[in-house]
Amino acid sequence: MKKILYSLFAVLTMSLALVSCGDDDKGSSKHATLPEEAFAGIYSGTWTTYNADGTTVEKEGETGTITVKKNGEVKYSSKLDIVNNDNSAINANDVVVNIVWNGDNAKFFTTSTALPVNGEITANSTGDLLIAKFSKTVKVGKKSTTNFYYFSGKKALLNE
Repeated sequence: MKKILYSLFAVLTMSLALVSCGDDDKGSSKHATLPEEAFAGIYSGTWTTYNADGTTVEKEGETGTITVKKNGEVKYSSKLDIVNNDNSAINANDVVVNIVWNGDNAKFFTTSTALPVNGEITANSTGDLLIAKFSKTVKVGKKSTTNFYYFSGKKALLNE
């Protein structure tokens, strides 16, 4: 009887040893490109500015651009040029941001305390329409103010 139980245990152990888990990498990334490459370009469009409460519209229909470009060879890093023709308070050049996929969107953020910018970028399936939502905190003296910005624009040309 011991021999039969030992044999059954051995067969069970061998069968479990031959079973493997599925491929863990399968479907881990549905994106063929890095986000800084997928969103690269110059987008012209309009801005809406919200007060610090996030709901009250301060200004609407302002024109401007967002340029998304690669940050050299650094993966998951971009440089943003933010231009609002009517509200220079949010303008910034070469803001280095970390950028990561978040589903079909990309989230971006800075670790800079001098110019904290955090937000999300969404593009349509053809990549020619960009929607950016972000907040920017500006410190004047001892007071910090955070405003929220919404940009919708069309790709003007590819940024090489």
